[in-house]
Amino acid sequence: LALNVNMDLSPFLRINPCGYAGMEMAKITQWKEDATTDNIAPRLLANILALLISSAK
Repeated sequence: LALNVNMDLSPFLRINPCGYAGMEMAKITQWKEDATTDNIAPRLLANILALLISSAK
């Protein structure tokens, strides 16, 4: 799992991300400018845990 929060995406232009030529990478700050790893990580963790718990039932 990789989560691009606020990074330079230009290195992805030199590769085929996930094996797909021309696939455009994105970062969360494209949609939410004030996003940081510190304010995104707890929300991501909560969502992943909820999915894991619900799938274990």
